[in-house]
Amino acid sequence: AAGRTAASGTGGELMIDWLLANADKSYSGRPCRTYADFKNLTLGADGAEAHKVVVVVNEELGMGCGKIASQVGHAALALNRGLVHSNPGLLSLWAESGEPLIVCKSPGHSELIALIEHAEACGLPATPVRDAGRTEVASGSLTVVAFGPGPANEVDKVTGLLELL
Repeated sequence: AAGRTAASGTGGELMIDWLLANADKSYSGRPCRTYADFKNLTLGADGAEAHKVVVVVNEELGMGCGKIASQVGHAALALNRGLVHSNPGLLSLWAESGEPLIVCKSPGHSELIALIEHAEACGLPATPVRDAGRTEVASGSLTVVAFGPGPANEVDKVTGLLELL
């Protein structure tokens, strides 16, 4: 791979070289963030305690990337719709923190249920999303759960040991 130029390598070879050289960077050239970066998120831009949301994906369903993206979107919209009337102050705190939303994975349904129960015991909002069954998964399947918004340290008590998706 060393010494290749656009004239000497195919487009595919050049892309592979670039990917290998930049594997630790995002497309913008900044290092990729890990969950640890978000776990340390404690203060918002104004110095107030940061609020965040963690959406946890049910991996046992084997959803494709587009389906996961759609389900995460459903979770964000559902928690927003719920809080707009029930707790607009909490929604504002999350917005003032820049609306951080992190996506993690869970091995399956029973683990998600345990996380929901833990969140409820901690007083943290949990917004489960169940699929309508029109495409990849059976109707009623628990696809994702949004935890929060809440103070970053409180969300971490529930989701802090999970891996990023």
